[in-house]
Amino acid sequence: GVMPVYRSLTIIGVIIGVLLGATPAPAADGNAVTQWNAVATTAVLNSPGRIFDSRALAAVHAAIHDALNGIERRYRPYALDISVAGASVDAAVATAAHHVLIKLSTAPNVQPAYDAALSQIPEGPAKASGITLGALCADAILARLATDGAADATLPVYVSSGQPGDYDRT
Repeated sequence: GVMPVYRSLTIIGVIIGVLLGATPAPAADGNAVTQWNAVATTAVLNSPGRIFDSRALAAVHAAIHDALNGIERRYRPYALDISVAGASVDAAVATAAHHVLIKLSTAPNVQPAYDAALSQIPEGPAKASGITLGALCADAILARLATDGAADATLPVYVSSGQPGDYDRT
């Protein structure tokens, strides 16, 4: 199912994030999505809890999905139906992930990772288009999150009923 895969990706991302430190080196397979999953996983560990972690990771990957889909259409987009042929995949992925993480995390590793990723991409129209595409996709996902109710969400306070099986604080 989805949860075992999510847990596996999260555990792998945490291990990669710990091994790579603040600024990740390129993944062995050169995959920008893998690199930004590691950055995102490390970044969201600073958030206030698993619900917000899951929300941030989902937003990062939804923005990345729409950015990649905007370069080569394979699937239905989540939030933004756009087509920018010839855009740099690496610039689009990095920008989509970066822009979401900057809004949803206070982690110090995000900006250095973004700067490092962009420094590896040759200047030119493909890079510029990728950056624009990634930013647009991130903005579209963030706009959807703006009305999801998370800003007003609080965890329910646990109150024991005193019945067998209920946890009582010790």
